[in-house]
Amino acid sequence: MTDPDWYDHAKTFRDLRDQHGDGHPLVELARALRTDEVLAQDEAAGLHGLWYLSFVDSDIAATIPEDEQVPGGPSWLGACVVEGTGVVGAAMTAHEQGCNPGGQVNGWGPWPIGSIPPEWCNRLLSQDEAQNLPEPA
Repeated sequence: MTDPDWYDHAKTFRDLRDQHGDGHPLVELARALRTDEVLAQDEAAGLHGLWYLSFVDSDIAATIPEDEQVPGGPSWLGACVVEGTGVVGAAMTAHEQGCNPGGQVNGWGPWPIGSIPPEWCNRLLSQDEAQNLPEPA
């Protein structure tokens, strides 16, 4: 393969997904290569730590004003604090811990490991908890 686009995993993934749809073996391979690439970049950038992840239903979020896109708002699905490398790694950890409710994710971090009390980590937070999360120590 001499096409330089083959080495652009993000473009390859998008092109294959557009051509074959999700679930096709080539799409899954391209997704895995892109995920590995992002995780390696985030690790090299020193993005390992605690991450606050917030999940929304993107279909609903597209129909409401930005000021209503808050914890407990119509599109909000939940939030969690997990350890991970970058947003992708943290989202994978949230899935493994059972605190990823699905939807589109946005993340803030990294914070030092241990800077949030353990009772706030690795679980889906309620609306009240998400709004009253302690500041990282």
